[in-house]
Amino acid sequence: VPQLQHLGLLLQMAQMLNRAPALEEVLTMLVDSAIQLTDAERGLLFLLDDSNELKLRLARGRGGSFLSTRLTDYSQAVVLRVMQTGHEEVTIEEEISGRAAHETAIISTGMRGIVAVPLQKHAVMEMTGDTMIRTAPQMLGLLYLDSRTRATSLTGLDRQVLQTFAVEGATVIENARLFRLTREQERIQHELSLARNIQQGLLPRQLPQGDFFELQAITMPCHTVGGDYYDVIRLPNDRLGLTVADVSGKGWPAAMLAAMLQGAFTAVASGDPPLEELFRRVNEFLCERTPPEMFATIFYGVLDRSGIFNWVNAGHASPMILEPDGSVRQLDSSNFPLGFFPRVPFAVESCQLALGSHVLIFSDGVTEAQDASAELFGEARLKTLLEGLAGHSSRELCSRVVAAVQDYVGSAPQADDLTLTVLGFTGSY
Repeated sequence: VPQLQHLGLLLQMAQMLNRAPALEEVLTMLVDSAIQLTDAERGLLFLLDDSNELKLRLARGRGGSFLSTRLTDYSQAVVLRVMQTGHEEVTIEEEISGRAAHETAIISTGMRGIVAVPLQKHAVMEMTGDTMIRTAPQMLGLLYLDSRTRATSLTGLDRQVLQTFAVEGATVIENARLFRLTREQERIQHELSLARNIQQGLLPRQLPQGDFFELQAITMPCHTVGGDYYDVIRLPNDRLGLTVADVSGKGWPAAMLAAMLQGAFTAVASGDPPLEELFRRVNEFLCERTPPEMFATIFYGVLDRSGIFNWVNAGHASPMILEPDGSVRQLDSSNFPLGFFPRVPFAVESCQLALGSHVLIFSDGVTEAQDASAELFGEARLKTLLEGLAGHSSRELCSRVVAAVQDYVGSAPQADDLTLTVLGFTGSY
């Protein structure tokens, strides 16, 4: 009895879906059931891939045999029409005998019957802002069945069951795609978490404290990983080297270059060469090993016990010195960033720090932080803030500046990596 056969096929499909098997198993049963329903000789399942190109995913013959997915002897015209219109197409020998060959494109294949049913992600209602909209159906592929030895006509019930197969198949395919995307996102997030831990591990585990200085630092990437970093190097003759760098770009590429730069810079700086030689060597290293569009701004300063502060600023944001009397001045420089041009000189600057003064070295994520209206925090606002914070410790200054930036930004997303170091001179001449 056809009705019982249809019911049996639907029950088999329901049982299969309830077991939540692998996608390939469901697709195979979908094609086999469609072959059994239509009495076709073979069934082909076409799916759109990630590049939206239609590919033959599965080919089955009557009796459960697998066929090559490289076959081409099917009606490409029918496949194209169904993908374009989103409507099923049933073509049997009697119906095509009077048509022009260019309209049917199946006479030359020797087919006596073709059934093609679209697999579609159905329209759903989605909320956009305050408006409920209905999304358009999305084509996922199609189920194609044909026969050379017999022409099959489908009853209304046959078509309903076949359409049910198509709906269930499309649902399974879409769910599998979403599951794959979820797993991929989980994998990416796991890798990003590992990368963040590695990058955080490259920062000093504990900031050094001495009897002539105090130091506080923080870095806040705008993504999971970022292109900012700071580092501290203990040098001979009781001196302290402090680095703050900002690599162009954000995310993975910037983080990779930042790690490479940190390794190269620290390795050379630990040998305590003259500052101009240090920057020359690291600049040549970057120019030779990075693409032209990648570069890094970096500030490196060396403080000794007497309060003499020597530095090189390679295109970095100008640090600010908060004097004990509350006045603020900037350490300007006109050097190129590292990796811009090979064989360029780097000017070394020097100043005498007053007892109780603080040097704030930061990335442009501080001064270029944006509020909800895209207005910048700016150097003037930072300078005004610092003028009211004379007498505070390095830890307090760092905390107050970061809090002020975050209050200014409010609910706006962080637009850039933010790094801030505060070096206080507490020793005596």
